[in-house]
Amino acid sequence: MLTYYESKLRTLGDKIRLEIIREMYQHEELSVSALQGKLQISQSKLSYHLKQLFDAGFIRRLERGTWSYYQVNDEEIKRIISPSVYEEIIKRQ
Repeated sequence: MLTYYESKLRTLGDKIRLEIIREMYQHEELSVSALQGKLQISQSKLSYHLKQLFDAGFIRRLERGTWSYYQVNDEEIKRIISPSVYEEIIKRQ
């Protein structure tokens, strides 16, 4: 059980991933290209971090034609961290 939480917390313990979550929270859902424009990071780096968040269950992928959109999975994040910590994360600019 400790390994489960350790893995989840490690995924959230990255500044870029927290920025991704914050952007998704503010915009409800975003495409990879929209996220890339907001975060100013390479597509390969963004894809890596999205995969980490997706594999951990912190984000969901929505497929619309050839486009993929991502949104926050609030329930999974709140299961790992307290709601007050979550609110603090999404408020930081």
